[in-house]
Amino acid sequence: MIFRLRYRAARIVCSALFFACAVRALGAQLPKQPKNLQVLPKNLSTDSVEKVMLGVANALGYTCGSCHPGGDNATWDSTNFSTDVKPMKVTAREMFRLVNRLNNELLPPIVNRGTAAVRITCATCHRGAPRPVTIQDTLNNVIERQGVDSAIAQYQRIREGYAGRMTYDLTEFPLGEIASRLRKANRLPDAIKLLELNAKLFPSSADVAYDLGRTYEAAGQKQKAISQFYRALGLDPDQEAAQRHLRALTDQPKPPASSLPH
Repeated sequence: MIFRLRYRAARIVCSALFFACAVRALGAQLPKQPKNLQVLPKNLSTDSVEKVMLGVANALGYTCGSCHPGGDNATWDSTNFSTDVKPMKVTAREMFRLVNRLNNELLPPIVNRGTAAVRITCATCHRGAPRPVTIQDTLNNVIERQGVDSAIAQYQRIREGYAGRMTYDLTEFPLGEIASRLRKANRLPDAIKLLELNAKLFPSSADVAYDLGRTYEAAGQKQKAISQFYRALGLDPDQEAAQRHLRALTDQPKPPASSLPH
């Protein structure tokens, strides 16, 4: 449910950018001069503050109403921009202070930063998500609270909602990393479920096939393990790890033609 709400908020941000232009045409009543600026320079114009705030909203997948109460969240009509009643606005100020300190105090002393030093922004960490956590952390939390099946469902929703965006790592590596943790904890059925999904999503990955074979082997599923090790070698004939496991399981360390990927 939390993910759905955040995803809806991320979609609304795009609409907010559109409404930002429509607001001027409709003559909405934005403050002539910003009030209660405590971190941003007090001499900033309304237009400048608006650009900063829309950048923050886009970086976090939030809307203006997350920090500013009242009125129409899309057109800003009657929105109270100066009040501090919403805790999110207080948090945002602290994050602004953190970013300012990083850019102005902590990063400049670093040597060899180059002539075009990279500046930290909200998007550096958040990348479109309200909380800057990795997909591994997100799924691990779901696994511990609700089980691996719920984590797989969450992963599918994330892939659908964030495809093509920079928010999450949607390559083969996160599921493989989580499965490795589960395998070390002897939670082999859970690790197998994640790796089977990974193998469907990334059928051309020799590493995924090898990891699935190794987990099958640990679970005592010998024939499935052999099949995956052969598949790994069909994708990467030089993969020595798969060859070692096959030598331990069979006298045919090279994949037969029938095992080669099509």
